[in-house]
Amino acid sequence: MNQLPASPKCESFVLDRAARSSVRAFTESNGFLPQKNYGLPSPVDSSRIYDLRGGALQPWARASILPGSMEFQQARDAQTARAVQDAIAAERNRLARELHDAVTQTLFAASLIAEVLPDLWDMDEAEAHRSTEELRQLTRGALAEMRTLLFELRPAALNQARLSDLLRQLSEAVMGRKRLPICLEVVGDCEIPCDVKVEMYRIAQESLNNIVKYARATQVEIKIRLEAGQVHMEIRDNGVGFDPACVKPTSLGLRIMCERAEAIHAQLQVVSQPGLGTTVSLEWHN
Repeated sequence: MNQLPASPKCESFVLDRAARSSVRAFTESNGFLPQKNYGLPSPVDSSRIYDLRGGALQPWARASILPGSMEFQQARDAQTARAVQDAIAAERNRLARELHDAVTQTLFAASLIAEVLPDLWDMDEAEAHRSTEELRQLTRGALAEMRTLLFELRPAALNQARLSDLLRQLSEAVMGRKRLPICLEVVGDCEIPCDVKVEMYRIAQESLNNIVKYARATQVEIKIRLEAGQVHMEIRDNGVGFDPACVKPTSLGLRIMCERAEAIHAQLQVVSQPGLGTTVSLEWHN
Protein backbone atom coordinates (compact mmCIF):
# COMPACT_ATOMS: atom_id res chain seq x y z
CA MET A 1 0.00 0.00 0.00
CA ASN A 2 1.34 3.39 -0.93
CA GLN A 3 2.02 5.80 1.90
CA LEU A 4 -0.35 8.71 2.00
CA PRO A 5 1.30 12.09 1.65
CA ALA A 6 1.52 14.26 4.74
CA SER A 7 -0.21 17.60 4.94
CA PRO A 8 -0.09 20.47 7.46
CA LYS A 9 -1.24 19.45 10.96
CA CYS A 10 -4.91 19.83 11.73
CA GLU A 11 -7.26 18.49 14.38
CA SER A 12 -10.14 17.29 12.20
CA PHE A 13 -10.76 16.07 8.69
CA VAL A 14 -13.35 14.27 6.57
CA LEU A 15 -12.86 10.87 4.93
CA ASP A 16 -14.91 9.30 2.18
CA ARG A 17 -15.98 5.69 2.53
CA ALA A 18 -13.40 4.30 0.09
CA ALA A 19 -10.39 5.93 1.74
CA ARG A 20 -11.42 5.48 5.38
CA SER A 21 -10.32 1.82 5.67
CA SER A 22 -6.98 2.54 4.01
CA VAL A 23 -6.25 5.46 6.27
CA ARG A 24 -7.21 3.47 9.37
CA ALA A 25 -4.85 0.67 8.36
CA PHE A 26 -2.10 3.19 7.67
CA THR A 27 -2.46 4.83 11.09
CA GLU A 28 -2.38 1.46 12.83
CA SER A 29 0.81 0.38 11.07
CA ASN A 30 2.67 3.68 11.42
CA GLY A 31 1.44 4.96 14.80
CA PHE A 32 0.28 8.41 13.67
CA LEU A 33 -2.57 10.03 11.86
CA PRO A 34 -1.98 11.20 8.26
CA GLN A 35 -2.81 14.86 7.89
CA LYS A 36 -4.61 14.90 4.56
CA ASN A 37 -7.85 16.65 3.81
CA TYR A 38 -10.01 14.75 1.32
CA GLY A 39 -12.47 17.60 0.93
CA LEU A 40 -15.64 18.49 2.74
CA PRO A 41 -18.71 16.90 1.17
CA SER A 42 -21.99 18.74 1.03
CA PRO A 43 -24.23 18.31 2.87
CA VAL A 44 -22.05 17.59 5.94
CA ASP A 45 -22.41 14.07 7.31
CA SER A 46 -21.44 14.46 10.97
CA SER A 47 -20.95 10.69 11.31
CA ARG A 48 -17.99 10.95 8.90
CA ILE A 49 -16.19 13.75 10.76
CA TYR A 50 -13.34 12.54 12.92
CA ASP A 51 -10.71 13.99 15.23
CA LEU A 52 -7.60 12.61 16.91
CA ARG A 53 -8.32 11.80 20.55
CA GLY A 54 -5.90 9.56 22.38
CA GLY A 55 -4.28 8.42 19.15
CA ALA A 56 -7.52 7.02 17.70
CA LEU A 57 -10.12 8.07 15.18
CA GLN A 58 -13.35 9.03 17.00
CA PRO A 59 -16.53 10.73 15.77
CA TRP A 60 -16.69 14.44 16.39
CA ALA A 61 -20.07 16.02 17.23
CA ARG A 62 -21.38 18.23 14.48
CA ALA A 63 -22.22 21.05 16.90
CA SER A 64 -18.63 21.14 18.14
CA ILE A 65 -17.28 22.16 14.75
CA LEU A 66 -20.17 24.32 13.59
CA PRO A 67 -20.71 26.91 16.36
CA GLY A 68 -23.32 28.77 14.35
CA SER A 69 -25.44 25.73 13.60
CA MET A 70 -28.87 24.95 14.99
CA GLU A 71 -27.50 21.88 16.79
CA PHE A 72 -24.89 24.00 18.54
CA GLN A 73 -27.52 26.49 19.75
CA GLN A 74 -29.78 23.66 20.90
CA ALA A 75 -26.91 22.17 22.89
CA ARG A 76 -26.23 25.51 24.54
CA ASP A 77 -29.91 26.00 25.34
CA ALA A 78 -30.05 22.56 26.90
CA GLN A 79 -26.96 23.31 28.99
CA THR A 80 -28.47 26.59 30.19
CA ALA A 81 -31.75 24.87 31.06
CA ARG A 82 -29.85 22.26 33.11
CA ALA A 83 -27.97 25.01 34.95
CA VAL A 84 -31.24 26.78 35.76
CA GLN A 85 -32.81 23.57 37.03
CA ASP A 86 -29.74 22.86 39.19
CA ALA A 87 -29.93 26.36 40.68
CA ILE A 88 -33.65 25.94 41.41
CA ALA A 89 -33.02 22.57 43.06
CA ALA A 90 -30.21 24.03 45.19
CA GLU A 91 -32.43 26.92 46.33
CA ARG A 92 -35.26 24.53 47.18
CA ASN A 93 -32.88 22.42 49.24
CA ARG A 94 -31.66 25.51 51.08
CA LEU A 95 -35.20 26.60 51.88
CA ALA A 96 -36.03 23.07 53.03
CA ARG A 97 -33.07 23.18 55.43
CA GLU A 98 -34.20 26.59 56.70
CA LEU A 99 -37.71 25.28 57.29
CA HIS A 100 -36.37 22.26 59.16
CA ASP A 101 -33.78 24.11 61.22
CA ALA A 102 -35.97 27.09 62.11
CA VAL A 103 -39.72 26.79 61.65
CA THR A 104 -40.14 23.04 62.18
CA GLN A 105 -38.10 22.94 65.37
CA THR A 106 -39.79 26.06 66.73
CA LEU A 107 -43.26 24.67 66.10
CA PHE A 108 -42.24 21.33 67.63
CA ALA A 109 -41.13 23.09 70.82
CA ALA A 110 -44.36 25.10 70.85
CA SER A 111 -46.45 21.95 70.48
CA LEU A 112 -44.70 20.34 73.47
CA ILE A 113 -45.42 23.34 75.66
CA ALA A 114 -49.04 23.43 74.51
CA GLU A 115 -49.49 19.75 75.44
CA VAL A 116 -48.25 20.11 79.03
CA LEU A 117 -49.74 23.55 79.68
CA PRO A 118 -53.18 22.33 80.94
CA ASP A 119 -51.55 20.07 83.56
CA LEU A 120 -49.03 22.78 84.43
CA TRP A 121 -51.82 25.16 85.44
CA ASP A 122 -52.93 22.67 88.12
CA MET A 123 -49.42 22.04 89.48
CA ASP A 124 -47.64 25.41 89.28
CA GLU A 125 -49.52 28.49 88.12
CA ALA A 126 -46.43 30.72 88.08
CA GLU A 127 -44.59 28.25 85.84
CA ALA A 128 -47.65 28.01 83.65
CA HIS A 129 -47.58 31.79 83.15
CA ARG A 130 -43.91 31.60 82.13
CA SER A 131 -44.64 28.74 79.73
CA THR A 132 -47.50 30.70 78.22
CA GLU A 133 -45.16 33.62 77.52
CA GLU A 134 -42.60 31.25 76.00
CA LEU A 135 -45.32 29.73 73.83
CA ARG A 136 -46.25 33.19 72.61
CA GLN A 137 -42.63 33.95 71.74
CA LEU A 138 -42.25 30.66 69.91
CA THR A 139 -45.33 31.15 67.75
CA ARG A 140 -44.38 34.75 66.93
CA GLY A 141 -40.89 33.59 66.05
CA ALA A 142 -42.19 30.85 63.77
CA LEU A 143 -44.48 33.32 62.03
CA ALA A 144 -41.58 35.73 61.54
CA GLU A 145 -39.41 32.92 60.18
CA MET A 146 -42.09 32.01 57.65
CA ARG A 147 -42.38 35.62 56.53
CA THR A 148 -38.61 35.82 56.17
CA LEU A 149 -38.59 32.71 54.00
CA LEU A 150 -41.37 34.18 51.88
CA PHE A 151 -39.20 37.25 51.35
CA GLU A 152 -36.43 34.94 50.16
CA LEU A 153 -38.85 33.36 47.68
CA ARG A 154 -40.10 36.76 46.52
CA PRO A 155 -37.21 39.25 46.76
CA ALA A 156 -39.38 41.97 45.20
CA ALA A 157 -41.44 41.96 48.42
CA LEU A 158 -38.46 43.47 50.24
CA ASN A 159 -38.94 46.63 48.21
CA GLN A 160 -42.53 46.99 49.41
CA ALA A 161 -41.84 46.60 53.15
CA ARG A 162 -40.51 49.33 55.44
CA LEU A 163 -37.03 48.94 56.87
CA SER A 164 -38.31 49.17 60.45
CA ASP A 165 -40.82 46.37 59.78
CA LEU A 166 -38.13 44.20 58.20
CA LEU A 167 -35.83 44.64 61.19
CA ARG A 168 -38.68 43.93 63.61
CA GLN A 169 -39.56 40.74 61.77
CA LEU A 170 -35.90 39.70 61.65
CA SER A 171 -35.53 40.31 65.39
CA GLU A 172 -38.63 38.27 66.24
CA ALA A 173 -37.42 35.41 64.07
CA VAL A 174 -34.07 35.26 65.89
CA MET A 175 -35.73 35.55 69.30
CA GLY A 176 -38.11 32.73 68.50
CA ARG A 177 -35.41 30.49 67.08
CA LYS A 178 -32.54 31.09 69.54
CA ARG A 179 -34.31 32.54 72.61
CA LEU A 180 -31.96 35.52 72.31
CA PRO A 181 -33.45 38.77 73.68
CA ILE A 182 -33.27 41.56 71.11
CA CYS A 183 -34.27 45.15 71.85
CA LEU A 184 -35.22 47.11 68.73
CA GLU A 185 -35.44 50.90 68.89
CA VAL A 186 -36.64 52.86 65.86
CA VAL A 187 -36.46 56.67 65.74
CA GLY A 188 -38.07 58.59 62.88
CA ASP A 189 -39.74 57.42 59.73
CA CYS A 190 -39.00 58.27 56.11
CA GLU A 191 -38.80 56.68 52.69
CA ILE A 192 -35.37 55.52 51.55
CA PRO A 193 -34.24 54.07 48.21
CA CYS A 194 -35.05 50.39 47.73
CA ASP A 195 -31.45 49.35 47.16
CA VAL A 196 -30.37 51.07 50.40
CA LYS A 197 -33.18 49.39 52.33
CA VAL A 198 -32.38 45.93 51.00
CA GLU A 199 -28.63 46.22 51.64
CA MET A 200 -29.19 47.50 55.19
CA TYR A 201 -31.56 44.62 55.85
CA ARG A 202 -28.98 42.13 54.54
CA ILE A 203 -26.24 43.68 56.68
CA ALA A 204 -28.43 43.41 59.78
CA GLN A 205 -29.26 39.82 58.83
CA GLU A 206 -25.58 38.91 58.46
CA SER A 207 -24.70 40.67 61.71
CA LEU A 208 -27.36 38.76 63.67
CA ASN A 209 -26.24 35.49 62.07
CA ASN A 210 -22.68 36.18 63.26
CA ILE A 211 -23.94 36.97 66.77
CA VAL A 212 -25.91 33.72 66.90
CA LYS A 213 -22.99 31.64 65.61
CA TYR A 214 -20.00 33.14 67.41
CA ALA A 215 -20.81 35.80 70.02
CA ARG A 216 -22.47 33.70 72.76
CA ALA A 217 -24.36 36.89 73.64
CA THR A 218 -27.25 37.15 76.10
CA GLN A 219 -28.54 40.53 74.90
CA VAL A 220 -28.65 42.38 71.56
CA GLU A 221 -29.65 45.97 70.89
CA ILE A 222 -30.62 47.32 67.46
CA LYS A 223 -31.04 51.06 67.07
CA ILE A 224 -32.01 52.75 63.82
CA ARG A 225 -32.55 56.44 63.16
CA LEU A 226 -34.41 57.40 59.98
CA GLU A 227 -34.21 60.96 58.71
CA ALA A 228 -34.68 62.58 55.32
CA GLY A 229 -31.71 61.48 53.24
CA GLN A 230 -29.92 59.90 56.18
CA VAL A 231 -30.02 56.55 58.01
CA HIS A 232 -27.98 55.40 60.99
CA MET A 233 -28.14 51.77 62.17
CA GLU A 234 -26.30 50.26 65.12
CA ILE A 235 -26.26 46.63 66.27
CA ARG A 236 -24.64 45.96 69.63
CA ASP A 237 -24.20 42.68 71.55
CA ASN A 238 -22.67 41.75 74.92
CA GLY A 239 -20.94 38.63 73.62
CA VAL A 240 -17.35 37.43 73.78
CA GLY A 241 -16.14 39.89 71.14
CA PHE A 242 -13.02 39.42 69.02
CA ASP A 243 -9.83 41.14 67.93
CA PRO A 244 -10.43 42.79 64.52
CA ALA A 245 -6.70 42.63 63.79
CA CYS A 246 -6.84 38.84 63.92
CA VAL A 247 -9.71 38.39 61.47
CA LYS A 248 -8.65 36.15 58.60
CA PRO A 249 -8.78 37.63 55.07
CA THR A 250 -10.91 34.64 54.07
CA SER A 251 -13.63 35.55 56.59
CA LEU A 252 -16.76 35.93 54.46
CA GLY A 253 -19.12 37.51 56.98
CA LEU A 254 -17.32 40.83 57.46
CA ARG A 255 -16.25 40.99 53.84
CA ILE A 256 -19.82 40.55 52.61
CA MET A 257 -21.05 43.31 54.93
CA CYS A 258 -18.29 45.64 53.69
CA GLU A 259 -19.17 44.91 50.07
CA ARG A 260 -22.84 45.61 50.72
CA ALA A 261 -22.01 48.90 52.43
CA GLU A 262 -19.78 49.93 49.54
CA ALA A 263 -22.57 49.13 47.07
CA ILE A 264 -24.75 51.87 48.59
CA HIS A 265 -21.84 54.22 49.44
CA ALA A 266 -22.39 53.82 53.17
CA GLN A 267 -19.86 53.92 56.02
CA LEU A 268 -19.54 50.62 57.91
CA GLN A 269 -17.67 50.40 61.19
CA VAL A 270 -17.10 47.29 63.31
CA VAL A 271 -15.79 47.86 66.85
CA SER A 272 -14.99 44.90 69.09
CA GLN A 273 -12.71 43.75 71.89
CA PRO A 274 -12.34 40.30 73.44
CA GLY A 275 -14.80 40.02 76.29
CA LEU A 276 -16.49 43.37 75.58
CA GLY A 277 -18.92 42.49 72.82
CA THR A 278 -19.22 43.90 69.30
CA THR A 279 -20.83 46.98 67.78
CA VAL A 280 -21.67 47.24 64.08
CA SER A 281 -22.49 50.77 62.88
CA LEU A 282 -23.75 51.76 59.45
CA GLU A 283 -24.16 55.36 58.27
CA TRP A 284 -25.78 56.28 54.97
CA HIS A 285 -26.23 59.76 53.49
CA ASN A 286 -28.11 60.55 50.32
